[in-house]
Amino acid sequence: MHAVCRYGLAHLIRQARQSQQVAEDALVEGLGLDYRDQLDALPTPAELATPWRDLVYPFRIRRDGVRVARNVAYDPTQGKRGLLDVYFPAGDPVQGAPVLLQVHGGGWSIGDKDQQGLPLMNHLAAKGWVCVAINYRLSPRDAFPAHIVDVKKAIAWIKENIADYGGDPSYLAITGGSAGGH
Repeated sequence: MHAVCRYGLAHLIRQARQSQQVAEDALVEGLGLDYRDQLDALPTPAELATPWRDLVYPFRIRRDGVRVARNVAYDPTQGKRGLLDVYFPAGDPVQGAPVLLQVHGGGWSIGDKDQQGLPLMNHLAAKGWVCVAINYRLSPRDAFPAHIVDVKKAIAWIKENIADYGGDPSYLAITGGSAGGH
């Protein structure tokens, strides 16, 4: 059993190192060979290092240094489907932080804001970002384009309210998986 665990950890580390090269190649392809020169400051080796705890428990839900405001209404007419969560740095309030909107996947028919993007949002919030995860109406009860309308309503809420959480409403990145990636 112990050898199996050791093999599993070694395999996990090997995969992580391969992923690092894939990510680097994508950055160079998308932003150019000189993308690092465009950064305000290069990340330190400590900032680039992945803590062992994150390798062993990659889907850990909570992270030190991150607070979450849960179930904030961006569209009160939609009940649970009109709620969002805001992840932001704990401690001293931030101002003008970049903002990430996470739209969960699920073919527009299943899923919840609590199920996807948590490692990314916790990581970014610990680094000073403000992240928002939304619910949206689901099919078949609500037909397309209701889902997109909800994403747009969430963006409008962010533009109007995210400064209260320390976010910069003019700096908004959007991410998601599957349907959320549309």
